[in-house]
Amino acid sequence: MPIRPENRARYPKDWKLRSYFVRFVRAGGRCEWCGAAHGEQHPVTGSKVVLTTAHVHDDRPEAPSPESRGTRGRSRPPPAGC
Repeated sequence: MPIRPENRARYPKDWKLRSYFVRFVRAGGRCEWCGAAHGEQHPVTGSKVVLTTAHVHDDRPEAPSPESRGTRGRSRPPPAGC
């Protein structure tokens, strides 16, 4: 998902590289929740899997606290379908 121009200053200059690293190097091109492969059909929902990158350390004042997210020990709730 592209970064909106009004939010660009909130991201580091190398965000595209960081996002790529998380999705395809660290996660190996698979969802870290269910293992579904990027670009393939999701085994449960049948929809095309598109990997995205979540903000693990979100210091924005409007960001929810980790306690309120229901994360099962992960940084974010599972994506839809996982």
